[in-house]
Amino acid sequence: MDKQLTGIDALSLTHMLQGLKATAHIPIIILDSRMDGSSDECVTFLKAGAVDYIGNPYAVDEVKERINVPLRCPKLLNPAPTPGRTPSPRQSATAETSMLIHAIQKTIDANLGAPPNQKELCDMFKISRRKIMNIFQRNFGLSVSSYIRLQRMYRAEYLLKTTALKIDVIATDLGFSSPANFSTAFKTYAGVAPGKFRQAIEKNKPYTASSSCIHALGPPIFAHS
Repeated sequence: MDKQLTGIDALSLTHMLQGLKATAHIPIIILDSRMDGSSDECVTFLKAGAVDYIGNPYAVDEVKERINVPLRCPKLLNPAPTPGRTPSPRQSATAETSMLIHAIQKTIDANLGAPPNQKELCDMFKISRRKIMNIFQRNFGLSVSSYIRLQRMYRAEYLLKTTALKIDVIATDLGFSSPANFSTAFKTYAGVAPGKFRQAIEKNKPYTASSSCIHALGPPIFAHS
């Protein structure tokens, strides 16, 4: 992809292509024809999902070979899915909105330890604060911050069920300032502390006798596509 695309922001397009299921498997290589490209821009595009960033000056043979690299590596073309549950947008969303939603979801879910805030997402995807608020309320019934809290709990539940990671490690990985704060958040979500949740799973018993829904965020309302 030429970074100097006319009429569209290349970084936003990269996020969208990586966030859409139909195009997420396609490797994106950024070609920057300017002579003053910075390393920060390179890192930004790589974090957005590009597999390579080729700056000027460059040779044609070099470009051809660097294009062939991801094609020879199937793992780059078919990355492993993110573990845990991910809320799906409601069916009423337009194709353009669905693409944007998937891109935003992928960005948040890949950075749950230090997720971008609402302003950073607006800057990243070149949309207004009002638009991103409307997108999340209409498609998820949640604010951006509530979506992030819920997805952290989904990931925590997955890790507690399927790994032997210590609770303080899970808390740190998910961006909590302390195991105590994580424990409080998880108990609000599941009705039981993470340690007891894991013990119940290991004993194959119901992990909560008092709650079948999420207390703070409300019950999951997502329609899976």
